[in-house]
Amino acid sequence: MRIAIRAELAETKAEFRQHRAELTVAIARLDHDIRAAVSELRAEIRAMATKAENDLREFAARVENQLREMRADHVRLRNEVGDNYRTLNARIDSERHHTGRDNTCANRSFLRRNGRSSR
Repeated sequence: MRIAIRAELAETKAEFRQHRAELTVAIARLDHDIRAAVSELRAEIRAMATKAENDLREFAARVENQLREMRADHVRLRNEVGDNYRTLNARIDSERHHTGRDNTCANRSFLRRNGRSSR
């Protein structure tokens, strides 16, 4: 009976060692799979971050270009309005000088001649 118990104990120890070895291999495989998945995720995250950074740079460049165009339009329109204002004042002054009327009459006269109503 003692021999049977010892044989069974030895067999149990051998099975335990076998299971332990299998468990160690399984853990190593899982560890490897987890590390591979983490590496893949890191690579994907880097790629997405790089793409987002490039997209943001392109967007910023487009916005800067649009702002540059808007500033140029603003300056051009401001100069055009200033030129028109100076031309209008010169015509009003000229009309007033020729007719002897005040600015209000000259403005009305100018607007009537150019097809616009003063009211």
